[in-house]
Amino acid sequence: MTHNELATLCLGYHIPVMVAAIAAYYKYGDRTEIFTKSLQGADATLARLRQRIAADLAKKLKPIFDNHGTMSVLLVPEGYTERAANPVGSEIYRESVREFLENSTDAVIDYRTLHLSRNSWCSWAKFLSWSILILMVWQMIVVGALSFIDKVGGIPIPDWLLKWSALPTGIAVFCCLIPLPCMLRHHDVITDYRTHYDSP
Repeated sequence: MTHNELATLCLGYHIPVMVAAIAAYYKYGDRTEIFTKSLQGADATLARLRQRIAADLAKKLKPIFDNHGTMSVLLVPEGYTERAANPVGSEIYRESVREFLENSTDAVIDYRTLHLSRNSWCSWAKFLSWSILILMVWQMIVVGALSFIDKVGGIPIPDWLLKWSALPTGIAVFCCLIPLPCMLRHHDVITDYRTHYDSP
């Protein structure tokens, strides 16, 4: 294979990848829209779960704080004074919190799972955006060098460098594919919890 044939073959390989990377970056590069669409529902469900957990905890602790019959006596230099006892830290308070956790374990676990899935989805979406950007920039560099230096400028790029240029491209494409199943899995988790808690 001559150098010119190899350069043409490399251009035929890198140009379609560059076009695909530009299209992918146009869709996934700006994360504002995709984050808004994917996370708006998750945030609403998390807020609903927080309200539910807080309401259940308040309902469980309300009788303890409504009990004003318990008074504590404090010694002061003038003698003593009586003041309503603070139930926080008392045995009945600890027992109520324990019972709340036992009865609301599912909601607390669901909140934590949904929160972790949301954060993981964000991390993988960032990884995908950066991978696409790196792939796009690398393809532009390779195509620009082959087009303007080798083809137009007549300065031949070494054959080993032309062959080597496919390796970073393959790695970058692989890095773009890794986040897709991970994002899909976390999005499924988010959708399942939204369906469960948003249904009337």
